[in-house]
Amino acid sequence: MHLISSPYLLISSFCHVVISYVRFEKGLKLHDHQDAWLAAVVGHKKWYLVPPYPLSVPTGATLAATRILHKEPDFWSDEEKENLKVQAGMMECIQRPGEVIYVPAKWKHATSSLEDCIAFGAQNVKLLGTQGRKHKPNGG
Repeated sequence: MHLISSPYLLISSFCHVVISYVRFEKGLKLHDHQDAWLAAVVGHKKWYLVPPYPLSVPTGATLAATRILHKEPDFWSDEEKENLKVQAGMMECIQRPGEVIYVPAKWKHATSSLEDCIAFGAQNVKLLGTQGRKHKPNGG
């Protein structure tokens, strides 16, 4: 196992620490927030990343995205995935142990665990209130 030393700049610019344990074949639905990074310690995780709107894409891309908002990626049809790739520029990647992924602000993303996964990271929460979310930084 490799210990990952995060540069001070990464830690100081974020204010919410993330520690994640996700079981095999579980994941997160498509969502967005402020910029964040996540370092994989154990396990492989598949990421689905969609650039923020507005893009010069057909309005059908927005409709395709809203249809899958309530499903984890393992339940997306091949047609839904293809629509997001073609119409909204969705990209996929697999994060391996020891790798860090950075997700820019407002990029929609979803994940699927290919095995049990443990990760840690940080999320910028300075502007979450502007997105209609309530957040109490001290876990309250």
